[in-house]
Amino acid sequence: MPFLREKFPRLVRQYESWYSRNAYAPEPYRQKIAVRLNRIKASLGFTLRPWEELRRPVLPTPQLSLAL
Repeated sequence: MPFLREKFPRLVRQYESWYSRNAYAPEPYRQKIAVRLNRIKASLGFTLRPWEELRRPVLPTPQLSLAL
């Protein structure tokens, strides 16, 4: 909260009311932020999470022959 008080004082009252009762922001706000972040990630080319990429099956490819 000290950061908010210094940089964004108009948000302090709202955040204090949210986080004084719960560790999470209200669901509608979280969904709004998720949509915004997904749009930003897509515009920057971040479409997959790294661990999802690791779970993709590796398809076998035929071995190439040498042209000798």
